[in-house]
Formats: sequence, C-alpha cells, structure tokens
Amino acid sequence: MPHSISVAQRSKRAGRTRRVVRLILLLLGGALCLLSGVLLLGAAIPRLPVIGTIGTFVLTPLAPQFVVIALVGVALTLLAFRLGLRRTGAVLTAVGMVASIGSGLILSSQVRAADAAGARINVLGTFNPQPITAGAPDEVVQYTTVDGTALKMDVYRPHGTARGGGHPVVMYVHGGGWSGGAPEDQAANLRWFADRGYLAVAPQYVLSTSARATWDTAGPQVGCALRWVGDHAAQYGGDPARLFAWGESAGGGLILTAGYAAAQGRAESSCGGSVPALRAVSAAFPGVDTASIYGNPDAVLGGASRTFVTDYLGGSPASHPARAAAVSPSTFVSDQAPPTLLVLSGDDHLVPIAGALRFSEAARGAGAAVTTVRIPHTDHGSIFIFNGVANQTLLQRSLALFEQHGG
Repeated sequence: MPHSISVAQRSKRAGRTRRVVRLILLLLGGALCLLSGVLLLGAAIPRLPVIGTIGTFVLTPLAPQFVVIALVGVALTLLAFRLGLRRTGAVLTAVGMVASIGSGLILSSQVRAADAAGARINVLGTFNPQPITAGAPDEVVQYTTVDGTALKMDVYRPHGTARGGGHPVVMYVHGGGWSGGAPEDQAANLRWFADRGYLAVAPQYVLSTSARATWDTAGPQVGCALRWVGDHAAQYGGDPARLFAWGESAGGGLILTAGYAAAQGRAESSCGGSVPALRAVSAAFPGVDTASIYGNPDAVLGGASRTFVTDYLGGSPASHPARAAAVSPSTFVSDQAPPTLLVLSGDDHLVPIAGALRFSEAARGAGAAVTTVRIPHTDHGSIFIFNGVANQTLLQRSLALFEQHGG
C-alpha cells in the first residue's frame, strides 16, 4: 500500500510539473508569437492607427531579428502543443509562423529595392545589428563660437594614401528635429568613410527650443562649418576642392539647403566669408518641407512633428511663410545644384515622404541631377542600425555618388 501511494504521488507530482512546464512554454512562446504578429500587422498595413506606426518603427528595421524571434516563439508553442495544449498551441504556432515568414518577406523586399538601386546588401550581416553610434572621432576641434559658446567639429582622419592634392572630404550634419541630436549620432558611418580614404567631419550647431527658434542660425552655422572645412581640410590631409556631404532628417534638410544655396553663391555663413560648393550631397529622409512636417496627420507622431517645426521656425509655416521658404532647399533649386542622392523611408510616420518627393521633382525640373531611392517597409530613422538594409544602401550609394564626382 505505501508503495502504491508513493507511485501515485509521484505521478500526480509529474502531472503538475508537466502542466506548469507547458503553461510556461505557452506563455513565453505565445508572447513572442503575438508580439511578432501584431508588429507584422502594423508593418504590413502602415496606415493602421498606432499599430502601423509602432510596427514600422520596431519591426521593419529589425525584420531579420523578428524572423528569429518569431521562430523561437513557434518552437516554444510547438512544445506546449506536444505537451497537450493543442488548440491554443496550434493557434499561436500559426501566428508565429506567419510572423516569421512575413518578417522574412519584408526583409526580402528591402533587399530587392536596395539591389535595384545598385547596393549589394550583406544579408547575413543584418542578423547581427550594430549601433550606428559606435565609435569615436580621432579629434574634436572648435570651429566657431556663438554667444560665448564653442561649437565643436568631430574629425575622423582618413585611412590610406591620398592621391593628388589630398583625401576627399565628407561632412555629416546630424538630425534630431532641429532640437536634438549630436555629431556622434553616425559615428560608425563617419568611421566607415574615413576607412575608405575620406577625411570625415561632423559639426555641432545650436539647437532650437520652445524659447529659441533657430531657423535663421542653424543653416548659417552649417555654412560656417563648410567654410571651416574649406579653410582647414588640408591640415588633416584633406583636399578642400573635393568636398561632399550628407545628413539625415533635419540635418539632411540643412545640408541640402546649404549645398543648393552655395551652388549659386547664396549660402550664408555665421562666421563670414563664402561657403564652398559641394561636389555631391546625399540625405536620408530629409526634412525639406516644414509645411508637410507640421501637417503630419499621424496619431502617434504628428504632435512631435508639429513641435519640431514650431520650435524651429518660432511658429507654424503658415504664420511664417518667409522663414519656411528660407530653410527649404526648394527655394534654391537650379541646374547648378550638386548631384543629389535621397534615400527615403517608404512609410515615414514622422517626416511625411511627400515633401521630399516634391522637392526632388522641383530639383529635377530645374535641371539638377537627383536620384531617389525608396526603401519599402521602413520608417523614419531606418538607417540607425549600422548594418541594416537602409544604412548599407545609404553608405554604398553615397560612396558611389561621391566617387563618380571626384571622391
């Protein structure tokens, strides 16, 4: 009898353990499958309120990772299924399989778009995401002073031997809604260019606040930075006659405006003197149209878009049309404009893509050479994973453009 009781107790205990294990498997696996499924829904239907914004911001730059995350969820829910949770386990397994396959299809569509644009994506590299901020400059120097405050320039010295008069020079202008960001935001990209023989630099500029509009200072400070590079590049092994630039978001708008204005001799420099012309320029999801940014209807990010523009201009574009025009590169389009590359996020919920498309049409209409690359299923900030598809595309196509024009 005691032996029978012992066996029964062990059997009962084993049954409880089995139920606990399968419940844990179901909860963990189900969470991964449902998270991946909901994010995939938003990424696949970006117009969905809230979910569309979250899905494109989270899943699309991490599509390779969600292929794996969803598969892990599938493995766990399959184990729960085999341990007896048949109906729920089957449903969650199906959700996870759809999420994994869907994430793979999103990654595939991004790679195909990059390939069509001439980029060769290291697909395996996308599964090991690296931050674009990784790294540090070789030197930080002061390039000007504003109201007693020094503005700094990050300098990344070029690798290798220069040909002719020195290394080509590339300047990066950071984004951040004109109110945030820093030169080190793309440290890994700056180092990437330096490793390929470019003197790479990135300046600070004074940021806007609710009490300080910078529509009339940020651009001229970028112009001053360009002038400083023209005057000092040779000290760092650079050739100021081969000057290129790129920026993202607000920084993309700033460098496009400065570059297009400099081509006509109309760019302003806060430190005086003339602003040198660019050989070529590239920009990722640039903020070139404050009116379309201010009018962003997105339920999640529309408020942030309006705040960025209001602080930058000191009010709405409708209230300050002259200010809005002064900071738009569309004001300076001409056939003298530097050859331009625009890398756009297909589903941008922060800076509506329509503004950049109108700008590219206006620039082409004026005779400028503009190439537009649109990466599907990506949102604002899609380049901020260094080895992600969008950033690999930006780097490769920017380098090709620069080399085509003397880089």
